[in-house]
Amino acid sequence: MIAHTVWRKWLAQLNTRGRRPSPRPRLDVTPLEDRVVPNGTVQFSSASESVDASTGAFSIPVTLTGRTPDSTPSTFATSIDNPTGLAFDAGGNLYVANSGNNTVSKVTPAGGVSTFASGFDGPDALAFDAGGNLYVANSGNNTVSEVTPAGVVTTFATGLDGPDALAFDAAGNLFAASFTGNSVSEVTPAGVVTTFATGFDGPDALVFDAAGNLYVANDGNNTVSEVTPAGNVTTFATGFDGPDALVFDAAGNLYVANDGNNTVSEVTPAGNVTTFATGFDNPAGLAFDVTGNLYVANYGNSTVSKVTPPGATPPSPPGSTLPPIWHSTQPGTCSFPTPTMARWTR
Repeated sequence: MIAHTVWRKWLAQLNTRGRRPSPRPRLDVTPLEDRVVPNGTVQFSSASESVDASTGAFSIPVTLTGRTPDSTPSTFATSIDNPTGLAFDAGGNLYVANSGNNTVSKVTPAGGVSTFASGFDGPDALAFDAGGNLYVANSGNNTVSEVTPAGVVTTFATGLDGPDALAFDAAGNLFAASFTGNSVSEVTPAGVVTTFATGFDGPDALVFDAAGNLYVANDGNNTVSEVTPAGNVTTFATGFDGPDALVFDAAGNLYVANDGNNTVSEVTPAGNVTTFATGFDNPAGLAFDVTGNLYVANYGNSTVSKVTPPGATPPSPPGSTLPPIWHSTQPGTCSFPTPTMARWTR
């Protein structure tokens, strides 16, 4: 049997090579490459394990050595201008609001940067609707622009007050934070603007959780507020330093960009705050890709950083049609649970 992990190529040779295994054969496993991955260096060891005779599924012990997971950022994109908001489209392209030159850049998964749209006025935040249209908060002229996938720009909403954060709810309503007005407005798909909630302190970022609660970063008092769908406001977490961007991961943890100390904090659903990553330069935007990598807009040095958290699902090897097989943050068992995750050979 030959199997490939999602990290790199590894060879697992079964002593019943070319035949369907009987239970509990010996599994001799040798790494073809020894590479450092986000969780450390994965090393397989020879072992005897049970193999399901009907499916061919098997598992083997593994150990993880090498560097400790540290969520160290790397530079993903340059050639942008004082980036603030970030947003991914359905194709995995990253869009960047450039407050320095009033444009929006498109960054491919390979890091290629091009200008997607221009003519904005202090673009401060980005959000995609379900139809793939991009919305841009213009803090300079108190409007929100709509940009079609073809790059055509129109005015979607007016009458806002220094909008600097955007987020869509599940019903397709757009929410915009007013930094100067200490409020959050709701904008219907028709562009009608009403006040949704007040009482914030320099609201600088918005994000919805899976239950429909809205989270607001208060730059003025270094807190994050939680707002129910009914508009009731409570303090969710404290202890930040100039919170400037928010995003949730797939597990429901909230990430907060701290512009004041150049870090990103992680907040559990219970509100426990820890430092997730450091080494940024005035982080002003956050976004996750589909494989769990975090992207950070560095306003100070006009770059976008990429952070691969421990346990993030990496892409399959180039040219591989095999699905992800295993990832773990702890030593333990490398499992190949279904026959679609391995292939037989003679």
